[in-house]
Amino acid sequence: MEDCQLCHPGAFCGRAGLAKPKGLCRPGHYCGPGSSTASPSLAGSRPDAELSAMSCRIFLSMASECLSCPPGHFCAASGLAAPSGLCAPGYFCLAGVSSPTPTGLSEHGGPCPQGHFCPQGTSVPQPCTAGSYSSLPGQASCFPCPAGYYCPENVTNFSSHPCPPGFYCPQGTKHATQFPCPRGYYNPDPLTHSLDSCLPCPPGHYCGQENLTQASGPCDADKFIRLLDAPGIVPGPNSEVGTILRYCIHVQKLADPVTQVETILQRCNLEEISNYYGVSGFQTTEHFLTAVAHSLGKKKKGGLHSQEQAAKAVLADWNNSVVDVSPVDRRPMLQRIMKTDPLQQGQALASALKNKQKMQKRTDKIASKLSDSMMSFLDLSSNGDDSAGD
Repeated sequence: MEDCQLCHPGAFCGRAGLAKPKGLCRPGHYCGPGSSTASPSLAGSRPDAELSAMSCRIFLSMASECLSCPPGHFCAASGLAAPSGLCAPGYFCLAGVSSPTPTGLSEHGGPCPQGHFCPQGTSVPQPCTAGSYSSLPGQASCFPCPAGYYCPENVTNFSSHPCPPGFYCPQGTKHATQFPCPRGYYNPDPLTHSLDSCLPCPPGHYCGQENLTQASGPCDADKFIRLLDAPGIVPGPNSEVGTILRYCIHVQKLADPVTQVETILQRCNLEEISNYYGVSGFQTTEHFLTAVAHSLGKKKKGGLHSQEQAAKAVLADWNNSVVDVSPVDRRPMLQRIMKTDPLQQGQALASALKNKQKMQKRTDKIASKLSDSMMSFLDLSSNGDDSAGD
C-alpha cells in the first residue's frame, strides 16, 4: 500500500489494482486527488455562493477551476459544461446568475429598470433611445414617444415633455425643436401632432420666420399695387417668400380683382382649378369668373352674376393656399390653352406694356425719394461737422 499513489487530480480510479487512472473526470464535475468515480462532486455542491452558478470543463481537479456563468446567460444547476441559456427578455444578467429572471436588483442582475430596455441575453440595460420611452420596469423594448410629445434619451415619463408652441411633434419626436412650423405659418398651442396643426398666417399679416407662436406683424399692401404681376410673388408652393407675401394682399381692398385672377389663371394648373370650382370649357377670364359666380351663387343686387365677387372669392382661396400657383415655366400658360383671337392678343400685349411702364414710373419715383432723403441726411451731417469745427 505504501507504493500505491492517489489517483491524479482531474481523473478517477474506479477499482483497485490499476496501473493508471481509469479515465478523466466528467464535464461539469471536478475530481480531487484520489477520486474513485467520474462525478464524485458537483461544481456547485459546496456551500459557496460564488460556485452556485458555474460551468466546468473536462479534467478539472478543483472547484475553483470552474467558470462563472458568463454575462447575458444563466446557469440553472450545478455540474454544467455550458450555460443553461440566455437571460430572459426584460431582464439583465451579470456574471454568475442562476435564473433567467433574476428578482430584485442585485450584483448579479435583475429586472430591466425604467427608461431602459433589455432584449434576450442582455448583460447591461440599454437606455431608451431618443424618440422612445419606458415607464415600466422589466421591458424588453421601449415604446414610441406619442404624438404631441418629445422624448430625449432615457425618458421614463413622456408627459413631462409636451411639444412647445411654434412646433409640432409627430410620434417618435426626439427633441422639442425637431419640427418647427415653417415660415408663413404659426402655432399658438402646445401638444400639437402634425404639420396640419400649424395655422396659415392670416390675411393682412406676415409670418417671417420658423417656429412662430403668432404672426410676426401686420402688412398692408397698397390696394392699387398688383402684386400678382411680379413673378417673384407667384413662386412655387414651397417658396417661403411667396408664402409670406401672399398674405399681405387684402382681397376686399383690391381695386381690380379680375385682372389678378387673370394672372393666376396664366400660372396655375387649369385642370386642377377647373375641377375645384366645377367649371370647364371657358375661353377667357371673364367666362371663367361668370361660371364661378354661377357655381358659388355670387350675384349683384340686380340678380346678375358678379364677376368681381367671384374674383374676390378666387383670390381668397389663393390667399388660403387652396389654389396652387407655381412658377411660369412649370405650369401651362393660359394662352396655350385658351382660344384667343388676334384682337384679344393685341389688347393683352398693350395692357402688359402699359402695366410695365406704370410700375417703372412707380419704381423711379420711389428711388428718387430715397435719393433725396439720403442727400438731405448727408447735408445735415455736413452742417453738423462744420459747426463742430467752428
